[in-house]
Amino acid sequence: MGKVRLICKYAQRINGIDLSAANTGDEIELSARDAQMLIAEGWAAPITSGVSVADDREPTRSRRSRPRKRSN
Repeated sequence: MGKVRLICKYAQRINGIDLSAANTGDEIELSARDAQMLIAEGWAAPITSGVSVADDREPTRSRRSRPRKRSN
């Protein structure tokens, strides 16, 4: 098995691989063959040791981006 991050998606199926449940930026588990195919064609990036090689998504911000005001 191979874990990859989907970096672009233009169809529900790419080269016979069903991606209907995945969105751009998702980490998905595929067979080694399917993972290598998506990586080779630029649709996905490999994920190694919990960190993706390519992550083109914008960084997420915490809901609390500013300190809360204290009420007296």
